[in-house]
Amino acid sequence: MRRSIAVYGAAFLYLALTAYFLAQAMPWWAAILLAPIAIQIPIYIMGLFLLPRWRNNLTVNSWMMIALLIGAALWVCATSF
Repeated sequence: MRRSIAVYGAAFLYLALTAYFLAQAMPWWAAILLAPIAIQIPIYIMGLFLLPRWRNNLTVNSWMMIALLIGAALWVCATSF
């Protein structure tokens, strides 16, 4: 039970941060609607074009999503000064 709360909490935090970063480039209401789609697009691109289909790529996808979130945070920090 405790692990599922942590997993869902991290997923909600990732969704909220993605919406916040998107809100820097568009209206907040559009950012909230587009955040789930923006999270899924990199996963589909990695799965279709870059990663082999015969193995489990969960770790690679996780690291890619963390890198994208860090990149978005750096972009927001760089454009806010």
